[in-house]
Amino acid sequence: MQNYLKRAVRKAGRLAVVDTAYLYSRHEQVHLKRIFREFDVDLVIDVGANRGQYATMLRQRVGYKGAIVSVEPIPDLVKHLRHISRDDPLWFVEPVVLGDRHGPHTFHIMADSQCSSLNEPSFAETDAFREQLAVSDSITVQGETLDSLFDRWSQKIGARNPFLKLDTQGSDLAILSAAHDMLPKLIGFQSELSIKRLYENTLPMEETLLKYKALGFDISALVPNNAGHFPYLVEIDCIMLRRGLRDITHG
Repeated sequence: MQNYLKRAVRKAGRLAVVDTAYLYSRHEQVHLKRIFREFDVDLVIDVGANRGQYATMLRQRVGYKGAIVSVEPIPDLVKHLRHISRDDPLWFVEPVVLGDRHGPHTFHIMADSQCSSLNEPSFAETDAFREQLAVSDSITVQGETLDSLFDRWSQKIGARNPFLKLDTQGSDLAILSAAHDMLPKLIGFQSELSIKRLYENTLPMEETLLKYKALGFDISALVPNNAGHFPYLVEIDCIMLRRGLRDITHG
């Protein structure tokens, strides 16, 4: 019995408590780190920045030290972003919404601010996020296209290898489709794909991927982004790279 207990204690000591959220995010972080290093990314445009979660992850987990432009239209979140970025000279904040045109847009603020969108929520395919998607307010915000925003910032900081992160709750494809000038300059982008539709006017994952490929990008990685809703996957992030970049699969 004593030997059994000793073996049990040794075995327990080798076991590690694993944070499942960490497992989901770790793949994303490792993959982005390699892309940023291999292709010398020097500007990240973080569209739908919310509270700066993505930018913070790039700084703390990916080790990215270049310029970040956080794009966020909700006034309270803009204040928060400016506060947390105040000591980072290469982290900038744009208080606008990106879309397929310039001018005023109606923007829906949801109960969970991360779910806020230009699009109305849809519950036709799942009601898993019904509470989070409840519209708490609708505001008018100034919109512009990705082309104009990138042109402005590339002139300011001289970026050569930009990477785009899109988290717009249903508008990712519209933003990219309107970005005629920037697309050939992008190293790649990260975007949400809908497996179950959460917003009106959005396409399913398969159709969106075909359109991204038609724009000249190929899949580099797929990253589940709703680990808290096991066992069904509702959305997934795709990391796309511009077709024609040199192969990064060596090593």
